[in-house]
Amino acid sequence: LVGRFERLQGANAFVGRWRLRCTDGPAGTLSLLRDGDVELRSEAGELLGTGVAPWTYRQREKGASTVLVRFSVDVSGGEWDVLYFTGAVDAEGGPGRRLEGSLSTGLGRRVGEFVAEPL
Repeated sequence: LVGRFERLQGANAFVGRWRLRCTDGPAGTLSLLRDGDVELRSEAGELLGTGVAPWTYRQREKGASTVLVRFSVDVSGGEWDVLYFTGAVDAEGGPGRRLEGSLSTGLGRRVGEFVAEPL
């Protein structure tokens, strides 16, 4: 758990639990774990999908506060198969920060946008 007053740098800006909403895609509790794993659970706690590969990120540029994040979730069995998320989070946004970006299918077809807020 990141301390309340610890400056968020690198992966600390996004590792944790998030409330995920998509314009066209699954919703629920997104967990980006320290070991690179990804889990998506419904509001009721049912496992909807797991990461296909570890999440990746790009450290913010000098003078910028945004950290870029990429991760995937295999939500097979539903309308989607594997979804790829590409987003950004403001490392200096504090508790009100948001992870926002776009999602696409394995074939590269853009599906929509997503927003995640920390829990």
